[in-house]
Amino acid sequence: MTQMSVTKMNQCTLEPTDIYTVDAYYSEPEISARNMTIRIRDITLMPSHPGAQGKLVNIAEAKMVFNGVLSSTRCMREYLNDPRNEPRREDGGVAPTAFGAELTEHDFSTDVGHAAQVASSQTYEFQGGVLRKNGREFAVNSWVIQAERAFLEIVSLKK
Repeated sequence: MTQMSVTKMNQCTLEPTDIYTVDAYYSEPEISARNMTIRIRDITLMPSHPGAQGKLVNIAEAKMVFNGVLSSTRCMREYLNDPRNEPRREDGGVAPTAFGAELTEHDFSTDVGHAAQVASSQTYEFQGGVLRKNGREFAVNSWVIQAERAFLEIVSLKK
């Protein structure tokens, strides 16, 4: 997975291994040309994340911004029961009891004819969380995005 540097005070690296997304809420991706933005709520930067400065940083809302996107594939399962009414784990997260069949969606795919584009791109993978789509909620098993550049834009921190 990819490591990126801090670009501004309200932006930080997008290092999936150092971002806890299991209880996150994702928006549908916003796509424009070869750029994609995913709004995300309720994530945590782990102390190992360079932008966290050795502490847990609880983020209420952020945007994951991807530039030069070559592909975006997400594997999900629909919640058959309302996640808000499902049992809770010890850490407060949802412990769902019933899912529908796995669904794979390709949000963004280009005909990558140039090896240079592929060589300059990086792969970002996120696991866990909930995606709301058409009034229904889906468990995100994995979301893999191949892009040339990405960053996390922090909108607000949890109080």
